[in-house]
Amino acid sequence: TLARLNPDSSVYNVPVAFRLRGELDLLALDRALTALARRHAALRASFPADPDGSPHLVIAEPAPVVAPLTDCRWLAAEHEQPAAEQEVLRITEQEARLPFDLATGPLWRASVIREEDRNHLLVMAFHHIVFDGLSRTLLLGELGALYAEAVTGTAADLPPAPPYTAVLRRQSAIDAKSAGPDLDYWRERFAQPAQPLVLPADHDRPPGPGRARSVRVSLPEHLGIRVEQFCRGSGTTPAIPVPTAGVVK
Repeated sequence: TLARLNPDSSVYNVPVAFRLRGELDLLALDRALTALARRHAALRASFPADPDGSPHLVIAEPAPVVAPLTDCRWLAAEHEQPAAEQEVLRITEQEARLPFDLATGPLWRASVIREEDRNHLLVMAFHHIVFDGLSRTLLLGELGALYAEAVTGTAADLPPAPPYTAVLRRQSAIDAKSAGPDLDYWRERFAQPAQPLVLPADHDRPPGPGRARSVRVSLPEHLGIRVEQFCRGSGTTPAIPVPTAGVVK
C-alpha cells in the first residue's frame, strides 16, 4: 500500500557497496550474481496486486543477471582526487536511490564502477521487503564463494538455501504469536479515531510525503560514554536523548 501511494520513493532501499581490489573478471561476477539469484527465490520475487488491491507473491524463473559497468578511470586522470571521489559517490548514491517496482521486480540490482584497472566498486541495492541487515553477511559470504566457483570451476561449498515461502510462513507464524497481546492493545487503543496532534513547527508541512535528512554529530569520547550509559539505564537508544539535548540546551 505504501509503495502504491508513493511509487517513486526509495525510502525502503537498502544500498550495499563492496570495494573490490585486484583483477576482476566481470563475466565471472555476472555468473556469480546469476547463481545467487538462482539460490534465493527472494531475489526473484515480486508482489503484484490482485483485483481487490491485495498483493500476492510471484517467484520468477531464474534468469541471467548482468551488472553494468561504469568506467570512471578518466576521472582520476582529469580531476583532483577529491573531485573524482565526489563523482564516484554521486554515481553510487544515484544508483542506490532509484526506486523499485514491487509489482514487476526485480527488487534488487547490481552495478560495477571501475575507478582504476585493479580497483572496482560493486554497488548493489535491494528493496527492504527482500533484504535486511542480517542478509548482508550472508550475501558477502555466498557471493564470494560463487565468484570463486565461477573463476576456478570448483563447486562452492554452500548449504542449500531454505525455500523463501517456508521462511515467510515461519516468520508470519512467529509474528502472529508474538504480536497477539500488542495487537489487542492497539485495537482497543484505536477503537476511536485519534485526534490530530498539532505541534508548533518552523516550516509548513509539505503537501506530499517528505524525506528525512540526516545530520552528523560528533561527540567527545567521554560524553559518548555517558550517553551510552544513560541509554542502557533508560532502555532507549541515542536517537532519543541526542536530538532532545540539541533542542533543550
